[in-house]
Formats: sequence, C-alpha cells, structure tokens
Amino acid sequence: MLLMIGVAVFAGIASSVSAIAYRWGENHRINVVQICTVASAVSAVFFALKVLHRSPVNVPFWVIVIGAVGGLSMYGVVRLFGIALARGPLSPAWCAMMLAFVPVILCSDVFFGEKLHGVQHLGVLAAVSSVLVGSLQHRHDRPVEARRGTTGTYAAILVLLFGMNGVGPVCIKYLTIWSGAGPMDANRDLFLVAFFAVGTVFLVADLMVTQGLRGHRGWWAVLGAMASFGAIVSMWAQCKAAVLPAAVVFTVCGMSALVTVTVASVALFREKITAALVIMLVLGVAAIMLVNFPTLWQVLAAKEASGAI
Repeated sequence: MLLMIGVAVFAGIASSVSAIAYRWGENHRINVVQICTVASAVSAVFFALKVLHRSPVNVPFWVIVIGAVGGLSMYGVVRLFGIALARGPLSPAWCAMMLAFVPVILCSDVFFGEKLHGVQHLGVLAAVSSVLVGSLQHRHDRPVEARRGTTGTYAAILVLLFGMNGVGPVCIKYLTIWSGAGPMDANRDLFLVAFFAVGTVFLVADLMVTQGLRGHRGWWAVLGAMASFGAIVSMWAQCKAAVLPAAVVFTVCGMSALVTVTVASVALFREKITAALVIMLVLGVAAIMLVNFPTLWQVLAAKEASGAI
C-alpha cells in the first residue's frame, strides 16, 4: 500500500519533467504541440516494443478502445491549452490543467464505489485551493497577455480544459476496475500503445497542417526527449498505482507534480518566492496528508494489530 503511494508520488515528479520541457520551449520558440508530438510518438513506440516483447495474450478489444479515447482526449487537452494561452494569461489555463484529478475522484465516488470520507473531502478542497492560490503568483511574475474573445468564451474553454484533462485518468481507473490487478499488468501496455498512438496521429496531422517543422531541431529533440521521459514514466506509474483508490492516486500524483514544478521554477527559472507560492506549497502538503490519512491509518492499524510495529 505504502509502496503504491510512493509510486503515485513518483508519477507526479516524473510528469513535472514534461512541464519543465514545455517551459523551456517557450524560451526557444518551440510550442507545446511540437514537444508533445515528439513525446507521444516516442512513448507509442516504447510501449509497442514492450507489447511485442511480451508473450501473446488475449487482450479484449475494449482495452484498445479505452486507450484510444484517452489518446484523443490528450490531443484535445494540448489544443485547448494552446487556445487558452492565446486568449488569456497562463495562470488560469495552468490551474485548469492541475485540477485534472478532481473529475476522476468524483467519478470514482459516484460510479466505482470509492466513497470519500469527511477528511478526504477536506483534502480535495485543500488541493483545489492550493492550485488556485498557486496560480495567482504567475500574475505577479509574468505580464498578462492580451485577451481575445468574450469572457464567457474564455471561461467555457477553461471548463472544457478542466474536464477533458480528467478523461485520461478516468480511463486508467476504469481499466483497472474492469481488468483487476492481475490482468491489468497484461492490458496496461496495450492500453498505453493505443493512448499514445492515437494522440500521435492527431498531433502529427495538426503539426503538418498548422505549423510544419519549424523551430531549432536540436532544442526540439532535447525537449522532446525530456517530455518523452515524463510521459512514459508518469503514465506507467499511474497505471501501476491505479489499484489504489482514485482519491489517493491522482490527488497525490497531481499535487506532487505541482510542488515539484513550483520548486523547479524557482530554482531553474528564477521565479520569485511569493506569499502565494508558500501558501500553495503548504496547502499541497496538507492535501496529500488529508487524502491519504484514512488509508495510512488503516495500514498502520493493521501492522500494529499484527505486532509489526
């Protein structure tokens, strides 16, 4: 149990490598679509090789369908994120991205029977508050971009971004519930092949139609490699840890990614340490503790009862 919680934390830390690559891309005129295209293609090939290396297994067609749905949602997230940045400042769009764990937690509570306890509700509230407060610091550190379109249209884009970024985690959780812990090991790699392959097809088509192969090829390769590492490791770790309740896995993953990216931004990109940043980190740690408290308490109680502690 504790090992899987650690895997969820590691998934968030790994995904932060991709976020750092996107941030560096801004400094070298390489956008998110370009970087994600490389990362998605490399990830698809990596997991395809794993599937070919495995002994043949009877994988249900629904595994591919669920992976394809997740991959399509990934493409939608990338495009919506770009649209949101074109219409408004970075902070609201980044905030919507970081709230992706909320849909899967609520979905698991309603449909998968993973009921949230009172203290876990507080943890979700702390997590949402952490993201909202943390996003405010960007308004002080970076200029606000000129907005295009109405406020209502911009708000609708953020709502769509928030919802669509939760589709991938919901797919992972559904696959785990449907497969069970054992079969999930056999189904996971094929799910990830479908996920990244479908995303790659749409991203490549988008890149060819709208942008072409512009940008410094060397930096494109470096940033693509960083994002590939983040995508492969974080998705694998999320699938591995998804046997735990969604309230634990995706909240811990999301918050550990947020904290890691914030620390990296201060260390690597010289962002100022503001009151909003400190409050965000405190709320993030509180969220992880509150969401995990019932699970950790059960583990410790069981060990005490068995005489292990």
